[in-house]
Amino acid sequence: MLAQAAMHDMGVALIPPFLIQRELSENRLVVANPHALSSLKAYHLMIPERKVESASLKAFR
Repeated sequence: MLAQAAMHDMGVALIPPFLIQRELSENRLVVANPHALSSLKAYHLMIPERKVESASLKAFR
């Protein structure tokens, strides 16, 4: 479900590459950051509402 959301421009997904090998090989998804993150904790990417239309967030998307 996360991969589908990312492919429909609904944001960034943190997914282990082995789960999306086909999407990566077909260039339907790309790795946004080559540095691996390992943790037993959850990740939440947050931004203040006033910055939703910022140029940096638009570039990140």
